Amino acid sequence: MASNETSHLDRRGPARAAVRPVSLLRPQVLAQVALGTPLLCDALRLARWSAPATPVSGPGVPSPESARAAIERFGLWPYGLVRDRGARVAWLRGLGSASEAAEFMAPWQAAVVLGMIEIDTARARPAPGLEDRVHDPEEVLDWWMRLFEDAVRYARADLLDPDPPRGHRPELLPAVLLRLYEGQDGARVPLASLATSAPPFPGAPPLPAGPEPDPDLVLHLLWQLSDTGAVILGTEQETPPPAERAAGGDPGRGEYADGLPASPSAQASGPPAHPDVELTDLGRYGVRRLLLRRGVRAPLAEDLAVTDAAEFLDSLARVCAADQGALVDPWLARRSPEEALEEIVRAVADPRLTRRRRTGASVLHMVSSRLAGRLRAMLRAPDRVAAGLAALVLLSSRMLPQEEIDAVLDRFGPWLVLDLASAAGTGADDLAAALDFAFPSGLDASLLESADRLWLCGHPDTVPALEAIGRLHRDPRVARAARGAAGRTRLRGL
Repeated sequence: MASNETSHLDRRGPARAAVRPVSLLRPQVLAQVALGTPLLCDALRLARWSAPATPVSGPGVPSPESARAAIERFGLWPYGLVRDRGARVAWLRGLGSASEAAEFMAPWQAAVVLGMIEIDTARARPAPGLEDRVHDPEEVLDWWMRLFEDAVRYARADLLDPDPPRGHRPELLPAVLLRLYEGQDGARVPLASLATSAPPFPGAPPLPAGPEPDPDLVLHLLWQLSDTGAVILGTEQETPPPAERAAGGDPGRGEYADGLPASPSAQASGPPAHPDVELTDLGRYGVRRLLLRRGVRAPLAEDLAVTDAAEFLDSLARVCAADQGALVDPWLARRSPEEALEEIVRAVADPRLTRRRRTGASVLHMVSSRLAGRLRAMLRAPDRVAAGLAALVLLSSRMLPQEEIDAVLDRFGPWLVLDLASAAGTGADDLAAALDFAFPSGLDASLLESADRLWLCGHPDTVPALEAIGRLHRDPRVARAARGAAGRTRLRGL
């Protein structure tokens, strides 16, 4: 499947955006997990249950009698009746049509749409070759992906109201999923932050200006997605049935001895109030496939070792610092330190690529002791960008004697300050971390007091970088010097 996705991406041309690299389970494992998710598991159960043939009406709906039998056998009860046996009996007796039982109709319709059930001459039966398809990981993941896409596409703000309420935005759920995808694997994100910090999904219209979405709305949308197994809500969600129940033997044919419902989708009673949210391994797989279809570069972590320096550094920059080492080691293992240096120098040559350059320096920092001579020689290079990169790696290595540190700062200090500040994020902590890479003892305000030196170093982000330091630096003296230098440099027209 991955090869098909790659060719599809190639036909669309260069990617319009990029997301962080992720790791995925093997297709065989993902398929087993998918078979244990509530909606797909129940769909497969009903497909098998339809053998040898089940009478259906014109629209392909089983009779009320058949529906009652399936509901009772597989525990496809409405959420509110799960623990109330008397209410279940009364509800089942009053069921006038299978279409009135949403927990039955959802997996039944899924089985029909996915081709698990064949309907012919008013009878439904398992599709030919169903059991062979169940053991084909690619087929199972395609089944799951179709359910996931439909859940994302048709999630509604109010299940009781066919018309979405005012303020409901169909692009909200994809944006929330992207926010989860960009976080660390296995991270649980508070619902409130998902409602306020979701980026627009690539290729989708941007989220309109206005009040932040209500967390209850975000929760309701995610709850509709939870039956696909793409997300986990809260900390005590019921564990879905093991995949073996759907993959082999005679899953779902028996009933619980104590009469409790057997359906995985019916075991939950409703979404917890404002839970933490986790994107599962399946969810990560599904979001990645959606991104690839939009022409977005969505690399796999295990593939980064063979990418060129530019793609590698751009992907690495999207990974939190604590997780970068696991990606850097395989990349460096495929090339000598000298080859890594040459590749990175070429990849960061454009002066505007400040973030890539900062990331490249952190990679070279890991082999700096083996490059000391080459890096010292690069300090004399006429190319200011290459020489500045060498200076940054040498300073970060902490292996220079003080006299060399002073000489490097005297020549490259202003450039490095501007380059690191430009590469930093938007917060004070981001700026502090960026500057600490080269200035562990703190930034000396004297580096910012000469507008002439700042102007002459020719950095393309001189004014924006100085303004950022002026806003965010925690040392009032440094911040004041940066604001003054920004003003003087701006007057020079830089």
